[in-house]
Amino acid sequence: MNDELKLRYERFVNRNGEIKRFCDILEKDEHFVMLVSGETGMGKTALHKRLLYECEEMRKIRWAETYWINTRTYNYFAILRKIRDDIGEIHFQHFTDLLNFFTESSYKLTLNVQNAGSISVGDRMQVEHSEIENMIGQQIIIKDLNLNEPREDRAIREQERMYKLTQEFISDLEKALDGSPLVILVDDVEKMTSETGLWLWSEFIRGLMLKGLTNVRFVLCVDNAPSLDEDVSSRVRIGKLQNLSEEYVVDYLKRRQVGGTDDARKELAEFIFSQTNGKPSAVASMVQTFTEFRTNKAEAAEDE
Repeated sequence: MNDELKLRYERFVNRNGEIKRFCDILEKDEHFVMLVSGETGMGKTALHKRLLYECEEMRKIRWAETYWINTRTYNYFAILRKIRDDIGEIHFQHFTDLLNFFTESSYKLTLNVQNAGSISVGDRMQVEHSEIENMIGQQIIIKDLNLNEPREDRAIREQERMYKLTQEFISDLEKALDGSPLVILVDDVEKMTSETGLWLWSEFIRGLMLKGLTNVRFVLCVDNAPSLDEDVSSRVRIGKLQNLSEEYVVDYLKRRQVGGTDDARKELAEFIFSQTNGKPSAVASMVQTFTEFRTNKAEAAEDE
């Protein structure tokens, strides 16, 4: 477990209900998706990381996560690529090949077959004596050209491209998992483009359900639960995050080793709760400010 994930776990408090719902989803086939809802600052990302710990350390389950960052467009290309890379790009050669085909004019996959033994050639491939850097034994890894815009020499409708890429990805995913479980965690769903949000439910999640991939589970972090069709909503379990109680503020201070004695910690927790009403981000911010103040004060005293 990396240091950031370990630190988040050690400081994590008061989400036992959500963790229980998550474990229920893993162990039963009744629900396919766990929705974690709550306004900004309620701790959705912290819970997201805590569930990664549950997958990685406690249950040894394969997982993939997607999240929004300022330098990346949050569209269906980015989501599928991120899941592919987390699982292993070697398992998604058909998807990557099709992705390149849809985005690069006159694309053909060129393979070096010198001393490669017997290989099969796909519809969009040609064979030449050329160099390919990415090879594992006799298996060739197709390099993603990392293009998004549709190729200019073919009139391919975006809806058709989206559908075919998603279906190819699901097909590769099914073979990669071979029945083993996978948890896909998606943070900041609201920061997706509207088209991507629609695709997530109508093409990707529904496509996995129709394919019968019950070994795949989703955890989606949202500000507000969306309106869903009945056939999908019946497979979704919603957990709405609530503010921390004063008792859990005390627990958080204890985990952060802040406040000194039990009585002093309870007094500090009472003050913090009165100022934040238990909103997790506000509690964390006040505790961090208090910690920095005490550290600076101690350093100033040493310098005197």
